[in-house]
Amino acid sequence: MSSNKNLLDRLLKESPYARIAFVVGIASILLVAGLSTMVGPSIASDDDGSKKCHATGNVATPVLLPDSVRTHASAPGFEFVERLTTSVYTGDVEGRAYGALNLLRDLDAHVTDASAVSIFRGTVCGSEPGVMTIISTIIADTTDCFPPKNPACPPGIARGETHVVVVQGIQGLDGICGGGTSMFSGNSAIGFTSTYDFTFRFGKSCRSNDG
Repeated sequence: MSSNKNLLDRLLKESPYARIAFVVGIASILLVAGLSTMVGPSIASDDDGSKKCHATGNVATPVLLPDSVRTHASAPGFEFVERLTTSVYTGDVEGRAYGALNLLRDLDAHVTDASAVSIFRGTVCGSEPGVMTIISTIIADTTDCFPPKNPACPPGIARGETHVVVVQGIQGLDGICGGGTSMFSGNSAIGFTSTYDFTFRFGKSCRSNDG
């Protein structure tokens, strides 16, 4: 070990090229180490040992068959709609969600309020695959779906915001909680696209009610 160190010292003293190669080599190692910590979502630990991560990405909700939609008459000026949905998550959340969506359309104010409960299967922030339940509260501006802009949606575009809550999961998503918001746009002909911004936790901070 000592002879190897002496040889390295002599090389660095006698050859300027060796010194340059040595410095470049060390810099490369540090650069690779730094980049490796930047790949993927930011995951940190709380004081109680719980893990948390900030997740961003996109959601695509394609158009479903008409058989999955039921429209009911409601009070004057309102319309109640039931719809089955499937959504594909990409980004820090990867997987597919299947859910039941309930919409209340205010035909006078051009606003749609909705709620959904979905079953998600996939990964979160690099976790092992698992299952979790997503609860969503939605509000959409449907001004573009009425005259004089457009006769309906489609061809008009609805835009809105979704607030998401996740309470618990199983398998690779055991002990998860959290949520956040997503912004969406689209219609029943082209489907809907969303960008999400979520924060999730894993561990003790999600199990305060456990016995």
